[in-house]
Amino acid sequence: MTPNRTLAGIIGGTGRMGSWLAGLLERSGHHVLRTGRGTRIRPEDAARLCDVVVISVPIGSTIRVIEQVGPLIREDALLMDLTSVKEAPLKAMLRHSRSQVVGLHPLFGPAPNPDEGPLTVAACRGRGESGLPWIQGLLLAEGYRVKEIDPAEHDRIMSVIQGTNHFSTMALALFLSRCGIHPEELSAWSTPAFRSTLDRIRALTAQPGDLFQALLTQNPAAAERVGQYGEAVETMSRALYSPEGDAFERIFDRLADAFGKRGGPSSRSLSNRAVPGPSDTGERKGERHA
Repeated sequence: MTPNRTLAGIIGGTGRMGSWLAGLLERSGHHVLRTGRGTRIRPEDAARLCDVVVISVPIGSTIRVIEQVGPLIREDALLMDLTSVKEAPLKAMLRHSRSQVVGLHPLFGPAPNPDEGPLTVAACRGRGESGLPWIQGLLLAEGYRVKEIDPAEHDRIMSVIQGTNHFSTMALALFLSRCGIHPEELSAWSTPAFRSTLDRIRALTAQPGDLFQALLTQNPAAAERVGQYGEAVETMSRALYSPEGDAFERIFDRLADAFGKRGGPSSRSLSNRAVPGPSDTGERKGERHA
């Protein structure tokens, strides 16, 4: 791998995120080989030929592709992935290759919009000294923010941001599809905030369902988060209709405090301000409410 004239092979380079990275590398003066379902060059060819090999395939196929091409990559080359889950792919890259290893997760879609604010790429250090600074320099030159993170910590955080967040959006979409009010009627009477919610649902449902299924099943922390979300919904419902008149108000006040007194800066970490549990609405451990 040389700083100025690197040959990069992107496995899945005809896909959307692979194309994003291919464009970035080409603008930086590097040569790119893209492999995909319609290309003549195979993943194995790219693995043997290239100075940098990037895995940009669906989450469910990532480990299999790493196992397939990892042993073919040179020791002085760099192997990276663009997967939304980081711990398992990074372990697989380290196990099945001798090369330098970096795990990447762009925290944006394939057509990033700089007007949306700082665009961040999560980076997980794997093996080698030059690989991470090399890709970090390219990303910084394009205006991206690179934040290094432990892969297990990445997955823990993404289990909320990409796991529970998408799950709650899909659950709301399922409710709206069953509530007896047509989406066009909801749109006609929407507030600006609810219109944004409908836009988010439309954007989500326009994408392949297997993407969101993978985000929720391939991240080992996501199942627990979804369970916690369900418990939070039950807690809020019990509080709202509790005979204790102030049950809901007490929960709402604690939420306002956790998130910074209704929009102001918070001096306390959310991790230290747990969302109220069953005891906040009068339920005791081991008891069930009808």
